[in-house]
Amino acid sequence: MIKTLARSIREFKKPAIQTPLLVTVEVILECIIPFIIANLINQMQAGCEMSVIVNYGIVLVVMAVLSLIFGVAAGNTCATASTGFARNLRQDMFYHIQDYSFENIDKFSVSSLVTRMTTDVVNVQMSFMMIIRVAIRGPLMLIFSFVMGFVMGGRLAMIFLVTIPLLGIGLALVIRAAMPIFRRVFRKYDALNDSVQENVQAMRVVKSYVREDYEKKKFAAAAEDVCRDFTKAERIMALNSPMMQICVYAGMAFVLSFGSYLVISSQGTEVAVGQMSAILTYSFQILMSLMSLSMVFVMIAMSMESAERIVEVLSEQSNLTSPENAITEVKDGSIDFDNVSFKYSKKAERNALSDVDLHIKSGEVIGILGGTGSSKSTLVQLIPRLYDVTEGCVKVGGIDVRKYDLEVLRNNVAVVLQKNVLFSGTIKDNLRWGNPDATDEDMLEACKLAQADEFIQQFPKELFNEDLYRIAAEKYPLVLQFMPDEFKTRETCDVALKNTRSYDETDVNVLRFVPYADVIYKNIDLLGDRYSPVKILECIPENVLDDKIIEWGLSRNGNCLTCIPEDKRTDTMIEMAFRTSGLEPLRACGCLESKPEYIIAALTDQRSSFIHLPEELVTAEHCLL
Repeated sequence: MIKTLARSIREFKKPAIQTPLLVTVEVILECIIPFIIANLINQMQAGCEMSVIVNYGIVLVVMAVLSLIFGVAAGNTCATASTGFARNLRQDMFYHIQDYSFENIDKFSVSSLVTRMTTDVVNVQMSFMMIIRVAIRGPLMLIFSFVMGFVMGGRLAMIFLVTIPLLGIGLALVIRAAMPIFRRVFRKYDALNDSVQENVQAMRVVKSYVREDYEKKKFAAAAEDVCRDFTKAERIMALNSPMMQICVYAGMAFVLSFGSYLVISSQGTEVAVGQMSAILTYSFQILMSLMSLSMVFVMIAMSMESAERIVEVLSEQSNLTSPENAITEVKDGSIDFDNVSFKYSKKAERNALSDVDLHIKSGEVIGILGGTGSSKSTLVQLIPRLYDVTEGCVKVGGIDVRKYDLEVLRNNVAVVLQKNVLFSGTIKDNLRWGNPDATDEDMLEACKLAQADEFIQQFPKELFNEDLYRIAAEKYPLVLQFMPDEFKTRETCDVALKNTRSYDETDVNVLRFVPYADVIYKNIDLLGDRYSPVKILECIPENVLDDKIIEWGLSRNGNCLTCIPEDKRTDTMIEMAFRTSGLEPLRACGCLESKPEYIIAALTDQRSSFIHLPEELVTAEHCLL
């Protein structure tokens, strides 16, 4: 499993190796600092000169700065390595899935594959990040602090021999209890995603049969199941903190009480004050390193199941491959089914097709009739070898389809599947799936053959990107967010703004993607009937916000002043905001201090304005008014 995942590190091996090295130096510096501080305290207790203190101070500052630099560098290389690893892992999974046959996809299910490429990859990424940084830092900090504790504290360090095993045993028990729950949760994610996928894909059926309440209950049950398990796991993991606190404060109590006794009884000859302070610091470092290790173990426990699920995807081999010395030419279009039987799973008890003998000559038109579920689509899917037959053989051009090169066979067998999908992009992009080099004439001819030309020619121009986007903007204004700049014309933006819906507050966000101030101003009164002026101005980008739009907003609500960048804010705008809404917008923008005349004007006109004055700006004159 580890070898399979490690192949996805590739070009990020360098930062993955640099991170542990940088962390090691950081830990060494952090463990030396308490030792230096202890010596400084002992020197001060002995009555050293100021120059000695200064020298120690300089050393400590340099070491602290170096530790910070190495820590930041380790964080940077760790982030680079982990995110790069996750990117490569998703890419490898996606590329591998492209080679899957229908049977492979049926084995995993779409919802499971989506979970594995998203949630599971994130879990593995977080685990990898902790392994190359925290999992290195924790043991090193534990070992160095333990050794330095005995060097500095002698008998006082014996407390570590008690607290470390106790905390270690406690953490092991917690992790042992939590791991099975985390493993169970990730399997339930598939059911949750499956519920969402089914509901979205079958939305028309759900609404037609008025089954919304049932679907809500089904999703709520799946979500509640995940929530219940996660809550149980988190409750167990929450025991980490009190265990650590008990060990920390027990260690502190022992060091302070027994250490103080040794300091006083030995007059500092056996244990000095500096040594006791160092022991306290090392005890914190040891216990914190154990706590960080527990986090690593928990993350690894969570990601182990995710890693296994990812490796399952990467290890799965397509059962439909081109044979060696594959045939690369299809002689004609004849199709023969010779005693064909087929079932979707080897474990299935019944065949979907049994003993089919069918012979179709090249050029013949054949219609296959049957009820729903009578395997008509299954029969057709065997021709381009989307599935392999269980018994018998299917021939195209007189040759068994299993002897053809898959790409050649499928290029020569055109199939329109029962369930069609339009991919994101334009009509042209979708038509060019069959031939990337197709001209407009080729595509129009294909549309005529498919009887789709009448629909497409309803657009004013040829297979048209701009008009397609404009129609989309009319129904879904926020499509502007994903629209290429070259198709984001004034006309399209105007259509989108006119079709925002007052009952959908998110629609006002379309203003963030309109680059034309004149188009916004043209529709601004219409938008003002649907949304608040402040919300409108908040959504307009700074580079599009012009004086006309600002004046419109301030004339309706002075609080629009808060939406205007400070470098665009003029005295005229401030005055307009004051006239519309009084002192409140000026106070919100911090303008009152530089505009005391507005305070006087407001108090003269309306005494209740006094409550909007910040306390630091109130003067005797204001109180008199």
